[in-house]
Amino acid sequence: MATDNKEKRALWSGTVFLDDMLTLSDVKEMFGMSEMTIRKWRRDHGFPTTVISGKMRHTVRFDRANVLAWANTHKKVLVHTA
Repeated sequence: MATDNKEKRALWSGTVFLDDMLTLSDVKEMFGMSEMTIRKWRRDHGFPTTVISGKMRHTVRFDRANVLAWANTHKKVLVHTA
């Protein structure tokens, strides 16, 4: 389920495992794009993002299957598979 800003927000409940998710660095490497481009895709093109709420700050991660599906839908070419 997407929110208005097209981000999935999840509270840390023990069901979200950060080790199973991609980091921004992983995604940048996958597409061979800059951090700014990935942020723009999140903001303007519904790039699938999971924001895990924390006490001090939020952690942003990306589910591999959702990223691959988004890339296929938006005809984005992968440079590497993370």
